[in-house]
Amino acid sequence: MDSAFAEEVIRTGEAPASEVEAAEASAEKQNEQSPTYRFVLHPMWMRPVRGLVVVELWVIMRRASLSG
Repeated sequence: MDSAFAEEVIRTGEAPASEVEAAEASAEKQNEQSPTYRFVLHPMWMRPVRGLVVVELWVIMRRASLSG
């Protein structure tokens, strides 16, 4: 996916902006307000795309369940 879609997934709270943020959220798991992320995002590389300039690509994966 592209960086605009990655930003939207982060904005909606479905994925953390970084793994540091995910680690902090899991450390605060006792707090009911801490987010539960469904996905993890990994930046890949920037590629030139004909007619679009350079596009940053991201990989989205479902996070492993930590509750069982």
